[in-house]
Amino acid sequence: MQAPGPVINPLLEPDRLRPQFDREGCVHIRDFLTADTAARLHRCLEQETDYRLTITGPQGTKRVKQGAALTDQQQAQMASDVYAAARDKFQFLYDSQPMSNEGEPYRDSAHYLAGVCEFLNGPAFLQFCRRVTGMGAIQFTEAQATRYGRGHFLSTHDDDDQGKSKRLAAYVLNMTPGWRADWGGVLMFPDKQGNIERGYSPAYNALNIFRVPRLHMVSMVMPFAAGGRYAVTGWLRAR
Repeated sequence: MQAPGPVINPLLEPDRLRPQFDREGCVHIRDFLTADTAARLHRCLEQETDYRLTITGPQGTKRVKQGAALTDQQQAQMASDVYAAARDKFQFLYDSQPMSNEGEPYRDSAHYLAGVCEFLNGPAFLQFCRRVTGMGAIQFTEAQATRYGRGHFLSTHDDDDQGKSKRLAAYVLNMTPGWRADWGGVLMFPDKQGNIERGYSPAYNALNIFRVPRLHMVSMVMPFAAGGRYAVTGWLRAR
């Protein structure tokens, strides 16, 4: 039997968040899930999820296969190549586990991520996001579990794919307790002059939603960070 998925904090009032989203194009919602389901999701992301290293390759996203035998030197060279390419174009380096591309169920129905997928594509979450953003066209979510470790980053981009996947907004459900801003992994929004006009540090049980397209990045996780940055992230999409 599939375990029950996350539950939205019943004290939240999405209509009260709408003016901020209308004004700023983004919103940061703390204590998004009930305490017990937040703890369950954190345990799943930290202890039960099989991540693979995810990088930008010549043909797009590349995930290092499970069980791939890479020496420390090979891993260092792979990271070095991504860093070099990031000087001139969009690049990323982090660990991920794909969950749902088109709103379909998670492939392993016995895993807790199956309940998370069902939640993300269920009426409670979708209606909450419609009310916060005012985007009635939201119909499903695309989702992946992510873990940013030391040296991981996501360079500046705007999520615009010329309408191919009908991305309306992006979301990041952060599940990282005890994080410090100077450890990196900060979701940042630069303005037209390249100054950072807003940033959200990794947090525990906090949902960020922002309009697409919008320039953003995730700053590199520092070598002295004391753990991983865990989140479920993706897009709110139309059909």
